[in-house]
Amino acid sequence: MKRSRIVFFALFLFTLPVFGQLEFITSLALKISEPIEIDGNLSESAWGRALDASELLQFKTEEGSRDPLNTVVKILYDNNFIYFGFQCFDPEPDQIVARITEKDRDLRNDDSVYVLMEVKEDKEHFYYLGTNPNGVLLDGRITMDGQRADVGWDGVWRTAGMRTDYGWSVEMAADLSMFNYDPKENISMGLSFSRIVARSPQSIFWEGPLDPAFKISLLGEIDEIDFLKEIKRLKITPHVFAAAETEADSWIEWGLDMPWALSQTVSAHLALNPDFATVEPDEERINLTRFELFLPEKRDYFGGSSAIYDQPIRLFYSKRIPDIYGGININGRSRGLEFSAMNVYAREDDYTGDDPANFSVLRLRKKMMKSSFVGILAANRLINGENTGTAGIDTSFQLTRNLSLAGQFAASYGEHSRENLAFFLRPSYDSDNLHFHLGYFHLGENFGDNVNTIGFIPDDNRREIDSGLGITFLRNKGSISKASYLSNYNVYWGMDGIRRSWQIDQGISFDFKNKFSIQAHHTEEFKAWDGVLFEEDFRNNLTKLMVGFNMQEYDFASFAYSRGRNFGWKFDMLEVGKNLRFSKNVAVEFDMARIFFYGTSPRNQFVMMLKGYFNFSEDFYSKVLYQINNLTDVEKSNLEFILTYRIFRPAAFVHFIYQTGRSRFNVRPTEGSKVFLKFNYTF
Repeated sequence: MKRSRIVFFALFLFTLPVFGQLEFITSLALKISEPIEIDGNLSESAWGRALDASELLQFKTEEGSRDPLNTVVKILYDNNFIYFGFQCFDPEPDQIVARITEKDRDLRNDDSVYVLMEVKEDKEHFYYLGTNPNGVLLDGRITMDGQRADVGWDGVWRTAGMRTDYGWSVEMAADLSMFNYDPKENISMGLSFSRIVARSPQSIFWEGPLDPAFKISLLGEIDEIDFLKEIKRLKITPHVFAAAETEADSWIEWGLDMPWALSQTVSAHLALNPDFATVEPDEERINLTRFELFLPEKRDYFGGSSAIYDQPIRLFYSKRIPDIYGGININGRSRGLEFSAMNVYAREDDYTGDDPANFSVLRLRKKMMKSSFVGILAANRLINGENTGTAGIDTSFQLTRNLSLAGQFAASYGEHSRENLAFFLRPSYDSDNLHFHLGYFHLGENFGDNVNTIGFIPDDNRREIDSGLGITFLRNKGSISKASYLSNYNVYWGMDGIRRSWQIDQGISFDFKNKFSIQAHHTEEFKAWDGVLFEEDFRNNLTKLMVGFNMQEYDFASFAYSRGRNFGWKFDMLEVGKNLRFSKNVAVEFDMARIFFYGTSPRNQFVMMLKGYFNFSEDFYSKVLYQINNLTDVEKSNLEFILTYRIFRPAAFVHFIYQTGRSRFNVRPTEGSKVFLKFNYTF
């Protein structure tokens, strides 16, 4: 075992120089040295190298859909200026409105784009810049409540716009000195963007006459972007912690994190003995199925690139990897190619009893045209000389403005060499008010048995038809902001042709302009006897009513009541959720669910989670987490407390951590209380 570890790390250290030829993601903002001509045409090569920052858009014309009114945002900067580039796609360019030609006129009835900036030295005001296809300048300062603005403020900046064959584009160049920034220092700035499509009422969402297309009061913490004087290519963060556990020996461990910025679009990350012991635990939930639940990854080492691994048939699931001795991963983008590669050497799994193993995964995804891509993924686990895993291809093509086609094919290998293939095909139609899809999935009888060593397949042996319909039938009518109807029908058979399951979901939702939401949902489900998970034929149903407030923001509240029948037992369930930000320094999250089965069922369950964040100062902050799961087989009461103090700048921290009742999701705790004292420093 010791020899294999030495070989493993030697291989990684040997291969590190090879990765120096790649590029690495460090920020959505790209530092440049070449000049940018402000003419509205994003033709310079720097714009092509910059990442798409459209994830910072505060509002999209139809959130969550394949909207043809797509917006691409790019950010560049040098020692004197910050540059913003917008590409505003529009399938009907002749409908673009650009009437205003005078400075500081209200642009909200024109097609227009806006940049909102939170400058760290000025907590009272935000700066905004806006323009239209004519390149008109609109700027000012606005307060957090959105009702007091200094429209007479004039910034030092330039802009230009132009019509294009895909819609219109614009460039902005803002002098950093107008924000009192020293170009010789590193800069941190909060940024948010928005776009107004003049003929699309749902994109016009300001409330007051002084609010230029931003709901300032609802922003909370806007996204913060770092503009660095120079890229720090390599960061070395060693850590050491001492731990003590009740009724067990104390111990000391060390570890090392080395993120390596090979450039601004590609990164490598080497880790030795990373600290997973103090990572936030999985949140307990009520599971009304008899299948494994998918849980989000909370370990930073794996979570940074988790989105690239999302697939309809999930071939890689990082939660399968236990604590690791070490590993390396590479992530990046280059000319439309997004890629991620990882190789880690895992410790023995305390829960499954599996021996130490090597896990490897490779993901490539190539963007084609505007909204299409082709990708491949290969994942493998090597344990005791045996390989198990999967490889496959997935794709999505935007065939027309509204019609798209997605597909995936994968083959698994390992213990089972028959019935080990899977594929799916799903055409879908999307417009402003309608969604429809019809999909077919095929998962071989032994496909999941191979894949689940490194992927997530809760149920295989299925030939499945899935269809969904979504209709938005009201928009901005009276007090209603949006009203929608959703329906889904799913049925699948085993490979022997016997029907195993069907499920029908129906739902309706109303979003009101006063920030309240009402949702009603009903599910009917059939599960056939299989002698393994289902001891007889079951007919389940659930009816749920939910009321929510401000559901699109951090400060929200929700209340839901459900009743139905689940595997032969009638039940009632109550769910409450509340997130509240008292100030920039204090925030609380609360979730609770209580299910009661009529009769003498042992499945009565109460789950509660409470999180509190307290920032005493810029260098001193804490987090408290407390959760309960009283299910008979679990009986968990989990308390975690973290206190962090920065002992000296820029990055030397001491952490005090207390844990009790900690265990894997939905598993009874077996360990005692623990106390950690951790120190880490970044060179």
